[in-house]
Amino acid sequence: MEKIISMKFAVVIFLVVTSVMSIEATRLLPEETLETMLQSESLPHVDNHI
Repeated sequence: MEKIISMKFAVVIFLVVTSVMSIEATRLLPEETLETMLQSESLPHVDNHI
């Protein structure tokens, strides 16, 4: 019986950790994509000014 409880506990912890990681990833991804987009857009403009 204790094994079943510990397995359920481990599964719950695993699900919580993975869900938190996915939430963090989805929250961080837009910021990273915005930064990369801004950098890629600013590079041609810098070339044009030179």
